[in-house]
Amino acid sequence: MPGSSRTSMIDGFTSVQMVRRAAKRNRNGAPVPRDDAEATPAAEPFAGKIGAKVTQTALPDRYDIVCYECGYAFVLTGHLRRTICPKCRAQLEAGATVAAKEYSGAARTIGTVHVKPAGVLKDAVVTARILIVEGDATGGTLRCQQLQIGKGGRLALDRTTFRDLLIAGTAEFKPDAPVKCRALEVKGTIDADILAERVIVRAGGLASGNLRAERLVVDDGGGLKATVCAGKKTETEPNGEKPRNERHDDKTRTGQGPRSHHQGNPGQHPGAARGGRDRTRPGPLRGSGSHRPDQEEHGPATAAV
Repeated sequence: MPGSSRTSMIDGFTSVQMVRRAAKRNRNGAPVPRDDAEATPAAEPFAGKIGAKVTQTALPDRYDIVCYECGYAFVLTGHLRRTICPKCRAQLEAGATVAAKEYSGAARTIGTVHVKPAGVLKDAVVTARILIVEGDATGGTLRCQQLQIGKGGRLALDRTTFRDLLIAGTAEFKPDAPVKCRALEVKGTIDADILAERVIVRAGGLASGNLRAERLVVDDGGGLKATVCAGKKTETEPNGEKPRNERHDDKTRTGQGPRSHHQGNPGQHPGAARGGRDRTRPGPLRGSGSHRPDQEEHGPATAAV
């Protein structure tokens, strides 16, 4: 129709938004000033994707501790500090000891003992979790979990007890006795008879001598100049005895192994030894037209009807 007008439809959400905008304006048409709380709304702790603001998570440090009083091993989580042994209830110190000159006496800690290049141990007894030797430690009795040899470090292996060994990048270690440890990490140079569970030669490191390990890893850039025997021990047992499978084979060859059920003559079938029929000989064939080998001597066999 010429006099009709077209009206636009407004949904409910749009109308609510328009009412809110109108309520925020005063009579002059300027926006109504908001309070500070409305002007700066509090930011949501996890706006957007969950975990978007979490950049890094870390687990607490774990330390393998061995009590220097009773030898009990346990794990300490968190900060390395003075603690108490769960078994003997002894108080274990965690401070660091530095020997920068001549040192004598006893040092016991679950922390670190560092023998500086100018340090000399003389009649010293050292018990620590980590022992760093860069000086002369030949005059001390050493006991640690991890032994680190630095440049110029010297010690007597017959008076040293350790679990893991680390050769620093600038160190050259050539002991006069075999090296026996659980794990060996070589960043410098070592020339010795080595017996370890795990050996890792880092880039720039060199291992020489005789090497025997269950696991051997040589990084790119690492050097190996040794007679190597890698893998599990299979040739002998701890007391120099043969493995059990070889001992069993030897007994079987000499006739001392497990006896079988057959106790008859060597050429006799087992069935004959038990009093049964020898199944190696042909028996009668089933049926009416069977032929028996003894028919030629005793005549035809008679069958009962």
